[in-house]
Amino acid sequence: MLEDATTNVVVATGTDRGGNEVSAEDTVTVETYLPFVEEPDPEISVVKTVDRPEAVEPGGVFNYTVVVTNTGSSTVTLTSVVDDKFGTVYEGEGIVLRPGESRQFNFQMTHKAEGEYKNTVVATAVDAHGGEATASDSARVVVRKSGISVVKSSDAPEGGVLAGSEVTYTYVVTNTGQVTLYDIVATDDKLGVVGEAATLAPGESVTFTVTTVLDETTTNVVVVTGKDKDGNQVRGEDTVTVETYLPYHENDPKPKKQNPPFLPYTGGTIAALIAASTVSMLIGGYLYKKSKED
Repeated sequence: MLEDATTNVVVATGTDRGGNEVSAEDTVTVETYLPFVEEPDPEISVVKTVDRPEAVEPGGVFNYTVVVTNTGSSTVTLTSVVDDKFGTVYEGEGIVLRPGESRQFNFQMTHKAEGEYKNTVVATAVDAHGGEATASDSARVVVRKSGISVVKSSDAPEGGVLAGSEVTYTYVVTNTGQVTLYDIVATDDKLGVVGEAATLAPGESVTFTVTTVLDETTTNVVVVTGKDKDGNQVRGEDTVTVETYLPYHENDPKPKKQNPPFLPYTGGTIAALIAASTVSMLIGGYLYKKSKED
């Protein structure tokens, strides 16, 4: 068995009848080689994560982490880590990863407006034979909108109510955003807290009602507040005015407030009085003209 390339020399000798010695030789060289072993391709993996996959507008700063691991059987040199939105995270030839070793990178990005933000990072490495390995991974951030509204109304007729009457106010509070709201409170500037709710899902509404007595024309402003899961406060408001009027007394020369207006009772309406006055004027004109002709 030959371990290395070997040269062999063979010599043959003999004697003739006269006792003379004769010889001959030859040389043979046998080369040896090692069995072919295919070098494995380099392999790496990338895992990208973000600290807050979801947030509520106005968003903020998000922390990204990228971990590159040599998953192959040969040592590699990491040459670049590039994010398609952030840019270059690492570039150089100073990071050597043996099989199984990892290297972590961190960077930050700001996302404020409502929407979805997806970015992809690509890592590249080479082995000692020039073989190249690449790997990529993506992370997604969703910034959702939060909002709240309140619609206030009353059961008072359009013309108002008699002073001292009861009026019922209705408050409809709606989550107009995309995230659940917490600690909802509706406060009327004249009546105080008129309703509360622990949570309100997106698109969900809750209704509160309060009945009170109005002695004068009143404008109420209701403010509703709530919080999203990040502690950001949302706010909405609405205003309602209810007119009141006093009952008419004949002895009152000038009523303080009349809505709808009242006249001293004469057995007719304003329209009837105007019609009677017009007819009187026409008759008077006719009689005057007649007297002139006679």
